[in-house]
Amino acid sequence: MAGRPISTDPENCIKEEDLKCTKLIRRFELNEKEKQRRRLKKYQEENKRKRQGKSVKRKQVMGQNKAGEISCNPLFVAKFHLT
Repeated sequence: MAGRPISTDPENCIKEEDLKCTKLIRRFELNEKEKQRRRLKKYQEENKRKRQGKSVKRKQVMGQNKAGEISCNPLFVAKFHLT
């Protein structure tokens, strides 16, 4: 334990309940950190998808790529040919 030696002295002694309690608190803190990390990761991925979607939309609105050729969405072409 953090600096508190387990001794036979009843004043200084760390009780078993204390150990259980600290383990539970530590587990709770780790769970909270994990939840926070997941939330952050999810948020970052959503933003990344949004950004990618915007750039794709801009390209489609322009209708031309950098070389000046008319570009089209391959998924749209595939849907069009399948139906």
